[in-house]
Amino acid sequence: MSNAELSYDDANRFTLSRNWRSGDDNSVLWILKNPSTAGVIANDHTVSLLINLSKQLGFFGMVVCNLSSRRGKGQPIGTYTQEDLNYVIRAIRTQRFSRIVYAWGVTGNIRVPRWLSEEVDQPWCIGKKQCGEYFVPKSPLRKKLSTLVLERF
Repeated sequence: MSNAELSYDDANRFTLSRNWRSGDDNSVLWILKNPSTAGVIANDHTVSLLINLSKQLGFFGMVVCNLSSRRGKGQPIGTYTQEDLNYVIRAIRTQRFSRIVYAWGVTGNIRVPRWLSEEVDQPWCIGKKQCGEYFVPKSPLRKKLSTLVLERF
């Protein structure tokens, strides 16, 4: 089953979900920086990678949220609106996830926002990089699928 919450003009993607085995709560929430071009049904490179990685890790479904919902390249790094925040918080609060994974990458050295730290008790990542006094989660893009494993953030 596939679903996506998009703005009326298709310029924003708030959530995207893919389930390949219904009736199970074993799903993962990926929190990334900004949306890829994938939509309700069509996958792109990023979503295909996340589906394959989620399956490899034993999950039966996934939801993708982003710190910024604005689609397209060239968006300001680290900017998000109250509406973006509300969609991420709603996903965290209304669905049961086996894991919540931070994976927005080190571009811009975006530290975990305080509001997100308050919502997620046990975040995971697929690697992290120290940037001064704090860590940022790595992105799964441009990495070999077979080398990616989850670790506590």
